Amino acid sequence: MRVVDYQKDTSTNLPYQLIRGVGMVAGVFSLVVCILIIANNLSVKKTDPIHSPALQRLIEELKTNPKDESLREEIRDLDMIARRAFFSAQRFNRTGIYLLVGGLVVMIVCFKTMEAYKSLPPYPDSSDPKDDLVENATWARKAVMAVGLMLVGFALMIALPWESTLDLPEGDLTQSLPPAPGEDTAPKSEPAAPEPAAPPAPAPKTAVAAAPIAIPEERLKNWPSLFGPQSRISTATGLPAAWDGASGEGIKWKTAVPLPGFSSPIFWNGKLFVTGGDENTHEVYCLDAESGAIIWQKKVENVPGAPTTPPDVSPDTGFASGTMVTDGARVFAIFANGDLAAFDLDGNPVWAKSVGTPNNPYGYASSLAIHEDIVIVQFD
Repeated sequence: MRVVDYQKDTSTNLPYQLIRGVGMVAGVFSLVVCILIIANNLSVKKTDPIHSPALQRLIEELKTNPKDESLREEIRDLDMIARRAFFSAQRFNRTGIYLLVGGLVVMIVCFKTMEAYKSLPPYPDSSDPKDDLVENATWARKAVMAVGLMLVGFALMIALPWESTLDLPEGDLTQSLPPAPGEDTAPKSEPAAPEPAAPPAPAPKTAVAAAPIAIPEERLKNWPSLFGPQSRISTATGLPAAWDGASGEGIKWKTAVPLPGFSSPIFWNGKLFVTGGDENTHEVYCLDAESGAIIWQKKVENVPGAPTTPPDVSPDTGFASGTMVTDGARVFAIFANGDLAAFDLDGNPVWAKSVGTPNNPYGYASSLAIHEDIVIVQFD
């Protein structure tokens, strides 16, 4: 005997309606996110903020007037805005993809749950009703349409350019900009161009910039960076293999550095260079390698563009974790707030600039590197 409620319509039940509503909302949400991702990519492709006409026009103006510092600042500001817009669009794409995948997963789970919710156990006799062909066809059309829309969205996203547009076809921005006044633009094998005439300015920057870079043989006699001239390989012999701070075993001298720091010292021609700092003060120290006496200490302060608020740093990194580097004529130091500074070996300041505040909850601890006359900064 057949039970009367056996074929009761479950589509009117509250749980079924709730699951159906969540699935439909997830489907609409996924479709909207897909459309927004496509629109975002089309907008970036159309506007191309990195290679904006306004920025290129300013660069061309600077080529005709290379001494205009206000124009340089305007170019830097516009370039920063353009790059922020570009990377914001990339972050939007990544977030959108996560949301799209999440919405699709929720929709599929809801629809599969609906299908299982409506399924009926087999009849106890052989008089099974025929399948509802109309209902099945309607469901199939809806499923095909939904999947088709999603596939179209994915196809459009794949078809759009995902490669970075930061590369300049004519060379990067630094190559396209004319040099700042006082910088030597002539090749090393040729004399500097006679125009414009170089002013007789004996400033430390000009004098130090003209200093010769250390030859490889001289670098091998020193320790100019964190890992040394041969990347953690030393040819020195007769070095102590054990040290004991309490008894003094293996220790020649001790010197208290005024400010804390986790950076390692570098060595050049009898001098040690190391950094120290806290949230208020950043300093560079030069010590006599033979006696440990502090030869000079210099503050890195009043850096153009430096943040007014110190960043949050981890206790095991602090504000002076990056090891310095030297080319034999200058020493370079970086701190957790992004201050990058150069001094000559006598402690005279050469230049200082801010590379921005790193967005890192653990603080900044990368050490500098150098190649010929280029300082390399790993920064994020």
